Amino acid sequence: MYGIEHSDGLWHGIRTVALSRLQERISLLSSKAVTVDDPEEFNLVFAELRNALRGQLSHLREMVNEAKQTISQLPGEPRAEKRRVERRKSERRKSERRASN
Repeated sequence: MYGIEHSDGLWHGIRTVALSRLQERISLLSSKAVTVDDPEEFNLVFAELRNALRGQLSHLREMVNEAKQTISQLPGEPRAEKRRVERRKSERRKSERRASN
């Protein structure tokens, strides 16, 4: 399983990490939901699973927001220059006319 972890102020997504308790709970509830025969019990398991998934989603959103904030604070200049595109003859004429007016 791939995960995202925080290391020295940067986020890395190439390392394998252990499942969190919440992820283990989601896995357990998912397995239980597909094996339950009783509709009432299924509804209870499904409600727990939905809450666990919402908790996981909230946690992931927090991680993404923290990563965005960290990245936005990194020093540095843009690594790539803007690509210069040769204009067509008709476009050059239009821009020349605008400049002369």
